[in-house]
Amino acid sequence: MQKLKHFYPYDSKPFLSLSSLSHSKALEIIHSFSNKEELVYRRFKKANKYLLERSHTEEWLKSEFIKKGGKPKDDYPTYFVLGDSPYVYEGYDQKCQTIEIDLSCIPEDQISFTYPDSMVSKWLSTQQNQIYFQETYHGQVFSKKEILTLMKSLKFPENEWKVDLNRKYDFFVEAQIWDKSLL
Repeated sequence: MQKLKHFYPYDSKPFLSLSSLSHSKALEIIHSFSNKEELVYRRFKKANKYLLERSHTEEWLKSEFIKKGGKPKDDYPTYFVLGDSPYVYEGYDQKCQTIEIDLSCIPEDQISFTYPDSMVSKWLSTQQNQIYFQETYHGQVFSKKEILTLMKSLKFPENEWKVDLNRKYDFFVEAQIWDKSLL
C-alpha cells in the first residue's frame, strides 16, 4: 500500500500554507524564517520572487490537474511526498515531524503529482537541453493512475540526486491534495 507523507517543522502545525495568507502576511512569515539554517528554508531567500513563482506554479498545477479530470475543491493544494524523502528529512536537519496517510484514502479527482517538487518540475520544463532534464516526467502534472504507472518503470527517488547528474533534481515525487477536508 502506497503512503503519502507530509513533513512539517517541530515548532509548527501540519498542513499550513503560505498560499492561504495575504501577500504581506506571507512575507512576514517568510522573514521569520531568516534565522533558520536548514536547507528547506533557503528557497525563501528572495521572498517576493518565491511567492510569485509559488502562485504561478499553483495556477499551472490546478489548470493541468483539471485538464486531467481533477475537480479541485481548494484553490491551492496541501503538499505531500509519495512514499518517503531522505532529501526533505535531511533538508530539515531531521528537525521535523511527519504525518502519513494511505494514498488509497484520497480520491483520484482530489490528488495530483509532480516529479520532483512542483516548482522545480515547472522550472525544469524550461531546461530541456540540459542533461538532467527527463522528458518523461519533468514539467508534467500526473493523475494518481498515471504516477503509479510511471513509478512501475522508474525507481523511486532516494539519494540519486547526490551522485547522478542525470537525476540531479529528482528529490522526490510530490503529491498535491486538493481537498483539505480529507486530511
